[in-house]
Amino acid sequence: MQGFQVLLDSTDAFAGLSTSCIEHLHDEYTKSIVAFPLIESRNSKPSASDHLKAVNIALCYQQLNEHVSLYSPLSCGENGWLSSGAPRVLPYLTYNQDLRYHTSALLATTLDTLTIRYRHKQHTMSSLSDLCADLNKSGRKAAATTLSLPFPMTVKRDLIDILDDLENESTPLWTSLTPRVTVSGDSCMQSLTLRGVREDRLKRPVPEARKQMAKPAYRCSTVHEMMSMYLAYSCHASATHLTTLESGLKVSAPFPKIFKDNIHGNGDIAGWPVGEEVKSVPVLSGIHSTPELSRLFESLHDSLASIKNIKRFHALADSGLEQDDFKECLDHLLDSKENYEEHFV
Repeated sequence: MQGFQVLLDSTDAFAGLSTSCIEHLHDEYTKSIVAFPLIESRNSKPSASDHLKAVNIALCYQQLNEHVSLYSPLSCGENGWLSSGAPRVLPYLTYNQDLRYHTSALLATTLDTLTIRYRHKQHTMSSLSDLCADLNKSGRKAAATTLSLPFPMTVKRDLIDILDDLENESTPLWTSLTPRVTVSGDSCMQSLTLRGVREDRLKRPVPEARKQMAKPAYRCSTVHEMMSMYLAYSCHASATHLTTLESGLKVSAPFPKIFKDNIHGNGDIAGWPVGEEVKSVPVLSGIHSTPELSRLFESLHDSLASIKNIKRFHALADSGLEQDDFKECLDHLLDSKENYEEHFV
């Protein structure tokens, strides 16, 4: 057994129950624990319970910081607390953030892909503890999670051309699924997984290469080598662990039909409607320890700083939460913010 991977609600009483279970695992076992606290992305009318949910999130993060090796908040909404905010933009999808059927598919895709590093038999040399050791530096246990679905392989083009276009157009390689965080890829520790790009889509053979031969990446002989080279150039002052897998993500039923009509059955992107049923797609997913996480803790602190008396939330007061406990939680948010502001690369 490598360790424990825990998914938990972070906005209600189940957050407290889950963190208590995690504390027990931490006390009883010496294995790594990775947690993914989830936040509802459905938009709802403002209510008095919005601040209560934000308090629960803050308390959850405080407990996770004490008892897990690594944790990454997940939501398909930009804001996460007080209001979900606009949905995260995935340019080749038409999903509805108010449907759990859609958002759960996105989060499941993200987790299924980024955990290949320590789950797949092809990668026996990497473990859950290695992931935690790579990202948990200087007590930074929080991380941001990203997704590119589908990874933008276009019709009749090779990976070398796709990466060149991304660099020239300054197009974001991924979309953050962690609230309040935009992951640039700079000055961070990160673990990325790319699946579904076959080796025969790497580049053209020499007789057909033409302009490709002038690109430095043409000397790369594998998808892993070429992608690593791209990340080394585009993610400044970052340390990256890359995992690649040739098989794509199967998206047959019950996966929701959220792909736009210009996606071929194999996940290739066309410039026109193709009307095919998408069966498999390439995916890029990552988890990042980045200075940009300071924004998450700052925003959560600012959202709660106006609460002068925690007893206004009777459920919290009845559970035994004191004003001093709440102040300690706010201080933890500020300490975390400052911790991520210190550049370590």
